[in-house]
Amino acid sequence: MTRRAVTRQHWRILLGLGVAVALFGLGRVTASDPGPVRTAGYRSGFDVGYAAGLQAGHTQGIQEGRALQEGLALPAGTRDFATVAFNAGYHAGVNDAFGGYDGGWSLAEPYLITLESGTGGVTYKIAARVPLRAGVNYYRCPQQPVICQELRP
Repeated sequence: MTRRAVTRQHWRILLGLGVAVALFGLGRVTASDPGPVRTAGYRSGFDVGYAAGLQAGHTQGIQEGRALQEGLALPAGTRDFATVAFNAGYHAGVNDAFGGYDGGWSLAEPYLITLESGTGGVTYKIAARVPLRAGVNYYRCPQQPVICQELRP
């Protein structure tokens, strides 16, 4: 290969690299900025996670606070037993909140719940529940405290 042919080949390589760099730069300039979309998605996910964590922490904090409060009036050696007993009763009470429907719930499914006054120091109890299904209109039955259903045409 002659010196002139080698020089011409070097110029072609340099020209090709220059075109590649120019096209890359043009692509970067004309591409939309993903920043706002990425920021909005991050913020939305952060807010949902924060709210869920805050609710879970609040619920756990109430239980722990009440469990510790129960043992404060007792001698130091018996406080742990009171806390364990309180927690067992607390968990049983949370499960009993679904009384009359235990074992008959589907997870992650919507329900329409009707509450009524409880008895014996219990504020509320579940009077009725209706699993919500697609294609059904739900409405309060006239002059009755129940939910009526009507299939959509």
